[in-house]
Amino acid sequence: MTKVVLLALVLAVFGMLHNSVLAQEEIPRYRVTYVKSQTTGAASETRSATVITVVNQHSSSCTARVEWFGQNGDSACISSAVPLAAGEAVQFCSRTLPGGISACTNRALCSSLPNAINGTAVVSSSPLSGCNLLAVEARVYYLGTNALGNTADSAVSAISNSRVVFIGEANLGD
Repeated sequence: MTKVVLLALVLAVFGMLHNSVLAQEEIPRYRVTYVKSQTTGAASETRSATVITVVNQHSSSCTARVEWFGQNGDSACISSAVPLAAGEAVQFCSRTLPGGISACTNRALCSSLPNAINGTAVVSSSPLSGCNLLAVEARVYYLGTNALGNTADSAVSAISNSRVVFIGEANLGD
């Protein structure tokens, strides 16, 4: 029995046993320094949404997830773990957006995120060797009214790129 457990541990560590309990816990890798998402408020308020793109640069599959935090540091929502094949990208979104703006997928949405949030996010991935090789980019989309004056998320007013820093490290002031 000890040999079977030891073998399972070795296989999980080297990425050969993806469904193992040992391979399920993600490790926080990156902090997105600013996220904003707003769908409610006065008509004069600009709607917004944050999209975090994660690309698996490892040669094996990995999982990734995003945890969204309010300004006070409290966790607002944790997305489901999304499996990513080698070279695959996924867009984690603070809310649904039209396909012409972003390729958000239902598997990466955080449905319990409040209608309005300002804060940060943390991107985590599998603890498997090489799953720290993620490419991460974050954008806040500011959405205006369409030609009819409706707030239908059909017109992008502005895009702001948020900083992404390694967990536990400072950025370089860039």
